[in-house]
Amino acid sequence: MDIREYISNIAQNYDRNDGTSTPTQSMLRSASTYLDEHVGTEFVIKGSGGMGTATFTPWIAVLSPNETKSVQNGLYVVYLFSSNLEKVTLSLAHGVESISKRLGSKNAIMELTRLANDIRSGLPAELIIDLNRNLQLGGGWRQKAYAAGTVVAKDYSVDSLPQEEELREDLELFVGLYKLAIPIKHSSSIQGNPVAEVEASINARQRGQRGQGFATTESRQAVEKESMAMAVNYYESHGWHVEDVSSKQSYDLRCTNFDGIEIHVEVKGTTGDGSSVLLTKNEVTHAKYYDRTVLYIVYDLVLKRDESEDLYATDGKEKIYDPFDVESGFLEAIGFKYYPVSDS
Repeated sequence: MDIREYISNIAQNYDRNDGTSTPTQSMLRSASTYLDEHVGTEFVIKGSGGMGTATFTPWIAVLSPNETKSVQNGLYVVYLFSSNLEKVTLSLAHGVESISKRLGSKNAIMELTRLANDIRSGLPAELIIDLNRNLQLGGGWRQKAYAAGTVVAKDYSVDSLPQEEELREDLELFVGLYKLAIPIKHSSSIQGNPVAEVEASINARQRGQRGQGFATTESRQAVEKESMAMAVNYYESHGWHVEDVSSKQSYDLRCTNFDGIEIHVEVKGTTGDGSSVLLTKNEVTHAKYYDRTVLYIVYDLVLKRDESEDLYATDGKEKIYDPFDVESGFLEAIGFKYYPVSDS
Protein backbone atom coordinates (compact mmCIF):
# COMPACT_ATOMS: atom_id res chain seq x y z
CA MET A 1 0.00 0.00 0.00
CA ASP A 2 1.48 3.36 -1.00
CA ILE A 3 1.35 6.61 1.01
CA ARG A 4 -1.61 8.00 -0.91
CA GLU A 5 -3.71 4.90 -0.45
CA TYR A 6 -2.75 4.65 3.22
CA ILE A 7 -3.77 8.24 4.02
CA SER A 8 -7.01 7.92 2.03
CA ASN A 9 -7.89 4.66 3.75
CA ILE A 10 -7.55 6.20 7.21
CA ALA A 11 -9.46 9.37 6.32
CA GLN A 12 -12.33 7.44 4.74
CA ASN A 13 -12.70 4.75 7.40
CA TYR A 14 -11.73 6.37 10.70
CA ASP A 15 -14.66 6.89 13.05
CA ARG A 16 -14.05 8.00 16.61
CA ASN A 17 -17.36 6.51 17.71
CA ASP A 18 -16.15 3.02 16.79
CA GLY A 19 -13.52 3.04 19.55
CA THR A 20 -9.91 1.87 19.41
CA SER A 21 -10.32 -1.77 18.33
CA THR A 22 -11.12 -1.26 14.66
CA PRO A 23 -9.14 -2.22 11.53
CA THR A 24 -8.42 1.48 10.92
CA GLN A 25 -7.01 1.87 14.43
CA SER A 26 -4.87 -1.18 13.75
CA MET A 27 -3.61 0.45 10.54
CA LEU A 28 -2.62 3.54 12.52
CA ARG A 29 -0.74 1.50 15.11
CA SER A 30 1.01 -0.38 12.28
CA ALA A 31 2.13 2.83 10.54
CA SER A 32 5.74 1.65 10.33
CA THR A 33 4.65 -1.19 8.05
CA TYR A 34 3.48 1.34 5.47
CA LEU A 35 6.04 4.14 5.85
CA ASP A 36 9.34 2.53 6.89
CA GLU A 37 10.65 2.28 3.34
CA HIS A 38 10.16 6.03 2.83
CA VAL A 39 12.00 7.37 5.90
CA GLY A 40 14.86 4.97 6.66
CA THR A 41 15.74 2.70 9.57
CA GLU A 42 17.20 5.50 11.72
CA PHE A 43 13.68 6.69 12.57
CA VAL A 44 10.78 5.26 14.56
CA ILE A 45 7.28 5.56 13.10
CA LYS A 46 4.25 5.65 15.37
CA GLY A 47 0.57 6.12 14.63
CA SER A 48 -2.36 6.56 16.98
CA GLY A 49 -6.07 7.14 17.12
CA GLY A 50 -6.07 7.43 20.89
CA MET A 51 -5.40 5.23 23.91
CA GLY A 52 -8.50 3.87 25.60
CA THR A 53 -10.69 6.60 24.14
CA ALA A 54 -10.46 7.37 20.43
CA THR A 55 -9.14 10.81 19.55
CA PHE A 56 -10.79 13.35 17.27
CA THR A 57 -7.52 13.84 15.36
CA PRO A 58 -5.57 10.67 14.48
CA TRP A 59 -1.88 11.09 13.69
CA ILE A 60 1.20 9.35 12.27
CA ALA A 61 4.61 10.54 13.48
CA VAL A 62 8.23 10.07 12.44
CA LEU A 63 10.56 10.23 15.46
CA SER A 64 14.33 10.36 15.76
CA PRO A 65 15.22 8.25 18.85
CA ASN A 66 18.11 10.62 19.63
CA GLU A 67 15.64 13.51 19.86
CA THR A 68 12.45 12.04 21.31
CA LYS A 69 10.54 8.84 21.87
CA SER A 70 7.15 10.51 22.16
CA VAL A 71 5.09 13.21 20.46
CA GLN A 72 4.70 14.82 23.89
CA ASN A 73 8.17 16.33 23.69
CA GLY A 74 10.98 17.04 21.27
CA LEU A 75 10.88 17.54 17.52
CA TYR A 76 9.15 15.16 15.14
CA VAL A 77 7.48 14.98 11.73
CA VAL A 78 3.76 14.21 11.80
CA TYR A 79 0.74 13.66 9.58
CA LEU A 80 -2.16 15.16 11.57
CA PHE A 81 -5.73 14.54 10.41
CA SER A 82 -8.33 17.24 11.01
CA SER A 83 -11.28 16.40 13.24
CA ASN A 84 -13.63 16.30 10.23
CA LEU A 85 -11.11 14.09 8.36
CA GLU A 86 -11.28 16.37 5.32
CA LYS A 87 -7.70 17.57 5.67
CA VAL A 88 -4.35 16.09 6.67
CA THR A 89 -1.36 18.26 7.53
CA LEU A 90 2.26 17.16 7.21
CA SER A 91 4.34 19.19 9.64
CA LEU A 92 7.66 19.50 11.41
CA ALA A 93 6.61 20.28 14.96
CA HIS A 94 7.65 20.29 18.60
CA GLY A 95 5.78 18.42 21.33
CA VAL A 96 3.90 20.61 23.79
CA GLU A 97 3.13 18.45 26.84
CA SER A 98 6.52 18.40 28.57
CA ILE A 99 7.14 22.10 27.98
CA SER A 100 3.70 23.06 29.29
CA LYS A 101 4.20 21.00 32.45
CA ARG A 102 7.58 22.62 33.03
CA LEU A 103 6.73 26.24 32.17
CA GLY A 104 2.96 26.57 32.42
CA SER A 105 0.53 27.27 29.58
CA LYS A 106 1.38 30.90 28.79
CA ASN A 107 5.15 30.53 29.00
CA ALA A 108 5.00 27.27 27.06
CA ILE A 109 3.48 29.01 24.04
CA MET A 110 6.18 31.69 24.22
CA GLU A 111 8.93 29.06 24.40
CA LEU A 112 7.43 26.99 21.57
CA THR A 113 7.17 30.12 19.43
CA ARG A 114 10.83 30.94 20.13
CA LEU A 115 11.96 27.41 19.31
CA ALA A 116 9.98 27.29 16.07
CA ASN A 117 11.27 30.71 14.98
CA ASP A 118 14.89 29.82 15.78
CA ILE A 119 14.67 26.53 13.89
CA ARG A 120 12.85 28.09 10.95
CA SER A 121 15.44 30.86 10.61
CA GLY A 122 18.21 28.26 10.53
CA LEU A 123 16.69 26.11 7.79
CA PRO A 124 17.67 26.69 4.14
CA ALA A 125 15.29 29.34 2.81
CA GLU A 126 14.91 27.70 -0.59
CA LEU A 127 13.63 24.47 1.00
CA ILE A 128 10.84 26.04 3.05
CA ILE A 129 9.75 28.95 0.86
CA ASP A 130 6.56 27.16 -0.29
CA LEU A 131 5.64 25.70 3.09
CA ASN A 132 3.06 26.99 5.56
CA ARG A 133 4.62 28.78 8.54
CA ASN A 134 1.47 30.07 10.26
CA LEU A 135 -0.67 27.09 11.16
CA GLN A 136 -4.25 27.83 12.27
CA LEU A 137 -5.72 25.05 14.40
CA GLY A 138 -8.38 26.80 16.47
CA GLY A 139 -8.80 28.99 19.52
CA GLY A 140 -8.17 26.59 22.44
CA TRP A 141 -4.91 26.57 24.41
CA ARG A 142 -3.79 23.20 23.08
CA GLN A 143 -4.48 24.21 19.48
CA LYS A 144 -2.53 27.45 19.99
CA ALA A 145 0.35 25.49 21.51
CA TYR A 146 0.45 23.04 18.60
CA ALA A 147 0.43 25.95 16.16
CA ALA A 148 3.19 27.75 18.09
CA GLY A 149 5.39 24.64 18.04
CA THR A 150 4.98 24.03 14.31
CA VAL A 151 8.10 24.95 12.36
CA VAL A 152 6.73 24.36 8.84
CA ALA A 153 3.73 22.49 7.46
CA LYS A 154 1.92 21.49 4.29
CA ASP A 155 -1.83 20.91 4.05
CA TYR A 156 -3.54 18.33 1.85
CA SER A 157 -7.22 18.03 1.04
CA VAL A 158 -8.21 14.38 1.40
CA ASP A 159 -10.54 14.69 -1.60
CA SER A 160 -7.70 15.85 -3.85
CA LEU A 161 -4.51 14.29 -2.53
CA PRO A 162 -1.42 14.77 -4.73
CA GLN A 163 -0.06 11.88 -6.73
CA GLU A 164 2.15 9.34 -4.96
CA GLU A 165 5.40 10.80 -6.31
CA GLU A 166 4.67 14.21 -4.80
CA LEU A 167 3.67 12.73 -1.45
CA ARG A 168 6.92 10.78 -1.31
CA GLU A 169 8.96 13.84 -2.24
CA ASP A 170 7.20 15.88 0.44
CA LEU A 171 7.84 13.26 3.12
CA GLU A 172 11.49 13.04 2.06
CA LEU A 173 11.75 16.83 2.29
CA PHE A 174 10.26 16.97 5.78
CA VAL A 175 12.49 14.15 7.03
CA GLY A 176 15.49 16.03 5.61
CA LEU A 177 14.36 19.23 7.34
CA TYR A 178 13.96 17.21 10.54
CA LYS A 179 17.60 16.12 10.36
CA LEU A 180 18.69 19.73 9.96
CA ALA A 181 16.34 21.04 12.65
CA ILE A 182 17.61 18.88 15.51
CA PRO A 183 21.11 20.44 15.77
CA ILE A 184 19.62 23.91 15.15
CA LYS A 185 17.22 23.44 18.05
CA HIS A 186 19.92 22.38 20.47
CA SER A 187 22.41 25.03 19.39
CA SER A 188 19.78 27.72 20.00
CA SER A 189 19.57 26.59 23.64
CA ILE A 190 23.31 26.57 24.30
CA GLN A 191 24.65 29.35 26.49
CA GLY A 192 28.21 30.51 25.98
CA ASN A 193 30.80 29.18 23.55
CA PRO A 194 31.23 25.39 23.69
CA VAL A 195 34.47 25.59 21.72
CA ALA A 196 35.87 28.01 24.29
CA GLU A 197 34.90 25.61 27.08
CA VAL A 198 36.72 22.73 25.39
CA GLU A 199 39.77 24.88 24.75
CA ALA A 200 39.85 26.04 28.36
CA SER A 201 39.62 22.48 29.65
CA ILE A 202 42.63 21.34 27.63
CA ASN A 203 44.56 24.60 27.87
CA ALA A 204 47.09 23.24 30.34
CA ARG A 205 48.00 20.42 27.95
CA GLN A 206 48.29 22.73 24.96
CA ARG A 207 49.94 25.74 26.60
CA GLY A 208 53.13 26.53 24.79
CA GLN A 209 51.97 24.87 21.57
CA ARG A 210 50.84 26.79 18.51
CA GLY A 211 47.29 25.93 17.58
CA GLN A 212 43.64 26.40 18.46
CA GLY A 213 44.19 25.87 22.20
CA PHE A 214 44.82 29.52 23.02
CA ALA A 215 46.24 30.49 26.39
CA THR A 216 43.92 33.46 26.99
CA THR A 217 40.45 34.67 26.15
CA GLU A 218 42.02 37.78 24.65
CA SER A 219 44.06 35.82 22.11
CA ARG A 220 41.13 33.56 21.27
CA GLN A 221 38.91 36.57 20.57
CA ALA A 222 41.59 38.16 18.40
CA VAL A 223 41.91 35.01 16.30
CA GLU A 224 38.14 34.60 15.98
CA LYS A 225 37.68 38.24 14.96
CA GLU A 226 40.30 38.09 12.21
CA SER A 227 39.11 34.70 10.95
CA MET A 228 35.51 35.88 10.66
CA ALA A 229 36.59 39.09 8.93
CA MET A 230 38.62 37.14 6.37
CA ALA A 231 35.74 34.72 5.71
CA VAL A 232 33.18 37.52 5.29
CA ASN A 233 35.50 39.40 2.94
CA TYR A 234 36.14 36.27 0.89
CA TYR A 235 32.48 35.41 0.29
CA GLU A 236 31.35 39.00 -0.25
CA SER A 237 34.11 39.47 -2.82
CA HIS A 238 32.80 36.38 -4.62
CA GLY A 239 29.28 37.80 -4.92
CA TRP A 240 27.60 36.21 -1.90
CA HIS A 241 25.29 37.99 0.54
CA VAL A 242 26.76 37.16 3.95
CA GLU A 243 24.95 37.04 7.29
CA ASP A 244 26.76 36.40 10.58
CA VAL A 245 24.60 33.87 12.49
CA SER A 246 27.32 32.61 14.83
CA SER A 247 25.49 33.82 17.95
CA LYS A 248 22.38 31.73 17.28
CA GLN A 249 23.27 28.83 14.98
CA SER A 250 25.69 25.90 15.00
CA TYR A 251 27.60 27.46 12.10
CA ASP A 252 29.01 30.95 11.55
CA LEU A 253 27.95 32.43 8.21
CA ARG A 254 24.83 32.03 6.10
CA CYS A 255 25.67 32.94 2.50
CA THR A 256 23.16 33.28 -0.32
CA ASN A 257 23.58 34.19 -3.99
CA PHE A 258 21.32 35.55 -6.72
CA ASP A 259 20.34 32.01 -7.77
CA GLY A 260 18.83 31.36 -4.35
CA ILE A 261 21.58 28.93 -3.35
CA GLU A 262 22.39 28.95 0.36
CA ILE A 263 25.59 27.68 1.95
CA HIS A 264 26.52 27.49 5.62
CA VAL A 265 30.12 28.35 6.46
CA GLU A 266 31.89 27.06 9.55
CA VAL A 267 34.83 29.39 10.29
CA LYS A 268 37.85 28.20 12.25
CA GLY A 269 40.97 30.17 13.11
CA THR A 270 44.29 28.97 14.49
CA THR A 271 47.87 30.08 15.02
CA GLY A 272 48.89 26.58 14.00
CA ASP A 273 49.22 25.02 10.56
CA GLY A 274 45.50 24.29 10.19
CA SER A 275 45.98 20.54 9.97
CA SER A 276 43.38 20.13 12.72
CA VAL A 277 40.66 22.28 14.28
CA LEU A 278 38.28 21.94 17.22
CA LEU A 279 34.64 21.15 16.43
CA THR A 280 31.64 20.93 18.72
CA LYS A 281 29.11 18.10 18.58
CA ASN A 282 26.51 20.40 17.01
CA GLU A 283 28.95 21.64 14.37
CA VAL A 284 29.72 18.07 13.34
CA THR A 285 26.05 17.11 13.30
CA HIS A 286 25.11 20.10 11.16
CA ALA A 287 27.88 19.39 8.65
CA LYS A 288 26.72 15.79 8.34
CA TYR A 289 23.10 16.68 7.70
CA TYR A 290 23.44 19.85 5.60
CA ASP A 291 25.36 19.04 2.43
CA ARG A 292 26.04 22.69 1.57
CA THR A 293 28.26 23.27 4.59
CA VAL A 294 31.73 24.72 3.97
CA LEU A 295 34.70 24.62 6.35
CA TYR A 296 36.77 27.82 6.13
CA ILE A 297 40.05 27.56 8.07
CA VAL A 298 42.36 30.52 8.71
CA TYR A 299 45.78 29.27 9.82
CA ASP A 300 49.29 30.52 10.62
CA LEU A 301 47.81 33.60 12.26
CA VAL A 302 50.31 35.83 14.06
CA LEU A 303 49.33 37.62 17.28
CA LYS A 304 50.58 41.19 17.72
CA ARG A 305 49.82 44.24 19.85
CA ASP A 306 49.05 47.67 18.47
CA GLU A 307 50.14 51.02 19.93
CA SER A 308 47.35 50.82 22.50
CA GLU A 309 48.57 47.37 23.56
CA ASP A 310 45.40 45.76 22.18
CA LEU A 311 45.97 42.26 20.84
CA TYR A 312 45.12 41.48 17.22
CA ALA A 313 45.72 38.64 14.77
CA THR A 314 47.14 39.06 11.28
CA ASP A 315 48.92 37.40 8.34
CA GLY A 316 46.54 34.44 8.23
CA LYS A 317 46.27 32.03 5.32
CA GLU A 318 43.11 30.23 4.24
CA LYS A 319 42.05 26.67 3.52
CA ILE A 320 38.56 26.05 2.17
CA TYR A 321 36.85 22.66 2.24
CA ASP A 322 33.80 22.88 -0.02
CA PRO A 323 31.82 20.83 0.69
CA PHE A 324 32.75 20.11 4.29
CA ASP A 325 32.63 16.29 4.36
CA VAL A 326 33.20 15.25 7.97
CA GLU A 327 33.57 11.61 6.99
CA SER A 328 36.57 12.37 4.75
CA GLY A 329 38.66 13.40 7.75
CA PHE A 330 39.30 11.98 11.21
CA LEU A 331 37.52 12.94 14.44
CA GLU A 332 39.45 12.58 17.70
CA ALA A 333 37.75 12.76 21.11
CA ILE A 334 39.63 15.26 23.29
CA GLY A 335 37.24 15.43 26.22
CA PHE A 336 34.31 13.73 27.92
CA LYS A 337 31.47 14.74 30.24
CA TYR A 338 31.39 12.41 33.24
CA TYR A 339 28.38 11.61 35.45
CA PRO A 340 29.43 9.94 38.74
CA VAL A 341 27.21 7.15 40.00
CA SER A 342 25.12 8.33 42.94
CA ASP A 343 25.81 6.70 46.31
CA SER A 344 22.11 6.67 47.14
